[in-house]
Amino acid sequence: MNLLKRVEQLENISVDQGRQIEIIAGGLAKLTTVVHKGFADIKKQQTEIRKDIAGLQRDMSGVKTDISSLKLDVSGLKLDVSVLKIDVSELKTDVSVLKIDVSELKTDVSVLKADVSELKIDVSVLKADVNGLKTDVAEIKQDLNNLRGEVNERFDKMERKFDDRFDLLVSLIKAK
Repeated sequence: MNLLKRVEQLENISVDQGRQIEIIAGGLAKLTTVVHKGFADIKKQQTEIRKDIAGLQRDMSGVKTDISSLKLDVSGLKLDVSVLKIDVSELKTDVSVLKIDVSELKTDVSVLKADVSELKIDVSVLKADVNGLKTDVAEIKQDLNNLRGEVNERFDKMERKFDDRFDLLVSLIKAK
């Protein structure tokens, strides 16, 4: 090979390599731009992420406060439930006592009903006795009235007889 050809080849190779270097440099420039843009985007995203994290931290702080408040509320509710359980237990006891009282009252009412039934019977007997006594009293009054009439009649007869005998005695005494 001759030297000129070889130089020509080297020149061609050199031109080709220059083009390749330009292509690589252009690609590298584009890549650098993309990388810079990517870094800028990443920095922007990092800033946004930091803002989001700060917002989340604020939110978490609020959530922690809310959780603390909820814990207090739950503790209060647990206490209320305990009190309600005690109240329910007391109410159950009161209901049991009331059931016993009602049962005793039912028994007492049954006894009273039986007593009332007996009293009604006794009152009916007493009413019959009173009606009988009223009849007897009416008969006695009638008998008394009849006896008074007879006694008055007898007194009248006796008085007339006495008057007649007194008149006879007076006339006998006058005749003597």
